[in-house]
Amino acid sequence: MRLARKNKTYGVPYMGSKSGIAEWICSYLPPAENFYDLFAGGCAVTHAALLLKNYKHYFVSDINPMPVNLFIDAAKGKCRGETRWISHEDFDRLSGTDAIVAYLWSFGNNPAKGYMYSREIEPFKKALHYAIFFCDTSLLEGLGYKHLDFVKRYSDRVCRYAAMKQYLRHLKNDPHWCESQDTERNNTLQSLVALEHLESLSRLEHLESLSYEQVKIKKNSVLYCDIPYQNTSTYLGGFNHADFYKWAQEQEEPVLISSYEMPQDFVRIAAVRKQVTLCADDDRKSAIEGLFVPRSQIERGVFKYKAR
Repeated sequence: MRLARKNKTYGVPYMGSKSGIAEWICSYLPPAENFYDLFAGGCAVTHAALLLKNYKHYFVSDINPMPVNLFIDAAKGKCRGETRWISHEDFDRLSGTDAIVAYLWSFGNNPAKGYMYSREIEPFKKALHYAIFFCDTSLLEGLGYKHLDFVKRYSDRVCRYAAMKQYLRHLKNDPHWCESQDTERNNTLQSLVALEHLESLSRLEHLESLSYEQVKIKKNSVLYCDIPYQNTSTYLGGFNHADFYKWAQEQEEPVLISSYEMPQDFVRIAAVRKQVTLCADDDRKSAIEGLFVPRSQIERGVFKYKAR
């Protein structure tokens, strides 16, 4: 089953998010009563699974609580009406404690990489923010932009956002044009608007900020694990892959793991080619994302694998 949605964004912005392949992942999750997302991050796969209504209970956990809490807050409507403009100085002051600031206003949705915009482009982005969120074009006019009366024709920010994209698209000689082509991707304005469209997720049960091996798994469950890739330092306190592989092999409930590659003790049951963003100008390369299952679970009948 595929979801009929105008906005194919799942979860909240997060580095390494599986939003673009969340439905594909869900299509391989076996039936069960409980769903566990043990490396939840921005909760993209949980969000898609909730909308598909495949499970009775949903549990999310991550050793880093901030993006998970942001997703839960957004699902409860606590982020509705978020309109703040965040400057470089605001980011430095708030990113350690404010999840919206940390993940929506950071480059690549990674707080460690710092503020989203360069000093040079920040005044323009602030002016754009004021036009879209406050219907205030004075800052854009101060930067020399003209014929902005159209902004006031729209009563909501989503329509103003779309209209401003169209306006900028016709200004190809504008000095901000190259920087403004990201209006649809990796963009704080779009992320703020998207937060308001998260569904009410009443069946979501938030676990404490636990590491995967600390979570007590109920019977009749399926466990999804989006583990850190090898040779990365994205997991708080580091990540021991060998310990995780041993843990996964020992589980009595089905485990599905997202990764580019895994040891021979794991079987790749599905693969998809996806684009990987490398840097600020959105250079990309393709990579094969796989879904893996412990071989021992297939041999023991814990995961009933059928080739498609």
